[in-house]
Amino acid sequence: MNGKKNKSTGDPSHPEEGKSRPKPSPLSKLIAAILRDVAQAQNMSNLYTVKLAKIYKKDPLLIELPVPNGLFHELELDLHLGILDVSWNNNTLEDFIIAANESFKVSSHVIAGDITKSFANAILSYSEVSKENAELLENITDDPIVYYLASNITRELISNQHYLLDSRTKKLDLNRTAQVIKDSIETYFFKHPDIRKLPQIDELIEVSRKLFSNRMKNWLEHIESGLDAVQTLYEDPTLEVITDSPTVQAISPEASGSLRIKVELRDYTWVVNVEKTSDGMETTSYRLVPAEK
Repeated sequence: MNGKKNKSTGDPSHPEEGKSRPKPSPLSKLIAAILRDVAQAQNMSNLYTVKLAKIYKKDPLLIELPVPNGLFHELELDLHLGILDVSWNNNTLEDFIIAANESFKVSSHVIAGDITKSFANAILSYSEVSKENAELLENITDDPIVYYLASNITRELISNQHYLLDSRTKKLDLNRTAQVIKDSIETYFFKHPDIRKLPQIDELIEVSRKLFSNRMKNWLEHIESGLDAVQTLYEDPTLEVITDSPTVQAISPEASGSLRIKVELRDYTWVVNVEKTSDGMETTSYRLVPAEK
């Protein structure tokens, strides 16, 4: 050791002594983060508008005024990047399963929401249910039950991944997955204390089993499409970039560049379709469609 410090070479792979190298990120994740944050910004604005709407409704003066809602249309960004390499993902099944956990969580919340809404609609169309049970009916679609059901469906899917996913193709076994969802509904929804309080609960459960059986195909498609997206991310090439400003400035011009991104927010709305079955029950389906401008 001669006591001399290494000088910076301008190469991000040789940082100055005592300084850690900035971690590169896939360009796809960087752009996805921007798109997600733009959507989240609009979501936060919408949630704030909902709070304002409730306040305006109760105030005799505010109720005469329009409820404000900030809308996002488009954003243009100039990013300066250091380009490191194009790499192919060589992830193991374990890596795929870790990423699939997040996909399972998203699908479970969608399924849980559909279960509670469909069950509530079944109760409303059930002639013998008294109006006095309106409070119980409201509790069924309330966040605590939805999150309780979603978290348990997620846990069951994750704990059974070795049973649900093919170790070679990483494809989902639809029959086994359907059984896990059915068992979760029986254990965590039909036996929930708030559900058991409902009158004619045994009759309602029998009707709901048929209803949920018809919805199962949609639930499985949602889970399958999410896993397909995860698998695509783990098989395609990735462009590794660095956005840390000092590091980008130190990289040679041949290995750096600028990227202009124009982001536009596209809105969707829920379309509710109510149909009557042959036995006189009403079934409700929900579909996301692009909002009209």
